[in-house]
Amino acid sequence: MLDRRSLLAGGAALFATAACSRSTSALGDGGQNLLPMPPLLDARSNRSFALRVQSGTTSFYPGRPSDTLGYNGSYLGPTIRVRRGDDVAAAVTNGLKVNTTVHWHGLLIPGELDGGPHQIIAPEATWRPTLPIRQPAATLLYHSHVHGLTAEQVYSGLAGALLVTDDEEQGLGLPSEYGVDDLPARRLTGCERSDNQDENRLLGCR
Repeated sequence: MLDRRSLLAGGAALFATAACSRSTSALGDGGQNLLPMPPLLDARSNRSFALRVQSGTTSFYPGRPSDTLGYNGSYLGPTIRVRRGDDVAAAVTNGLKVNTTVHWHGLLIPGELDGGPHQIIAPEATWRPTLPIRQPAATLLYHSHVHGLTAEQVYSGLAGALLVTDDEEQGLGLPSEYGVDDLPARRLTGCERSDNQDENRLLGCR
């Protein structure tokens, strides 16, 4: 079941693993835009991954660039795939001029690894948590959760999909070839309320 632990809403990028078309109708001109496909960071082989938080520009409409933020790119982040039972070494470097954090939304890990507002990554610093993956297969998120800047940084693009796999899921015969029949569909609007009133306020949920 997909719940708030699987989705971060409030104008942020929302992710769900789904089969869908490789193109979408462009607004206003009857043409088509290619479906943006986040690169895959598959941590199942070497049990590690690296992210760099960075700024850039993204054109959502031709000739109209917008200032955006991203992980390993100008907007949003790669899809990270991990496996239940692994201990995964993460390295997150902050390439911004302001503080940030990376919160593993829905991942069941100790508080000191959670990446909440108390775990600041200063400009050009690198945070190196080792994440123990012990929960069943799930579609999760990672995103900025820095105090006072969560909404701004997430709206600007600091969010990505985090996929947990396990043997049970692999045995179900579900579509699983990333980029072919297993696609992360990104929705840019909508809001699901959290039980945390401060989080609702920061994310613009009423």
